[in-house]
Amino acid sequence: RLQYAMAHDGLLPPIFAALDSKGNLWYGTLICGVVMIIIATFVPFTYLNDLISAGILIAFSMTDASVILLRHKSPENKP
Repeated sequence: RLQYAMAHDGLLPPIFAALDSKGNLWYGTLICGVVMIIIATFVPFTYLNDLISAGILIAFSMTDASVILLRHKSPENKP
């Protein structure tokens, strides 16, 4: 559903927002699945594990930094 929302907003190609006759996101799921199979086939697991860990670390760091910035910039009468 995240791909659908991003494609609907124009951040991804429209194929990711295409639905089949039953309303399922079949095309976007197939494309992402094929890409993930290709990556998993050619990249060793140790590198994939390191990339996943680095991505999670960056995501948490960005989230924590944004919370700190929002709390710093928020008005004093609001929590």
